[in-house]
Amino acid sequence: MGQTVQDAPSHQEASTSAISLNDAVARARTWLLATMSDENITNLGLEEVEHCPGYWNITLGFSRPWDEARNAVTVLSGAVIMRRTYKVITVDEVTGEIIAMRNRTGDS
Repeated sequence: MGQTVQDAPSHQEASTSAISLNDAVARARTWLLATMSDENITNLGLEEVEHCPGYWNITLGFSRPWDEARNAVTVLSGAVIMRRTYKVITVDEVTGEIIAMRNRTGDS
């Protein structure tokens, strides 16, 4: 027959099997570094975190060699201005598996 209220897992029990925010961020960072290892990314940093039912969206920002802004002012001044790339890594909150990676939309 159907599950009774007594048989259903409590919210507290369900949440203990979920990975923590820190673990989700660490997994996203490790995965991104491994996946993009040939792109020489630098300045990797945590930008945003969003918790949704069943998963975490972890936004990481970084620079790549070809992201260097070049214009007359930077050439004359010798200043190096690196643009940022933002990726949203979706992490399953139970297994810790990386589900997806996408470009952050909006002000990037």
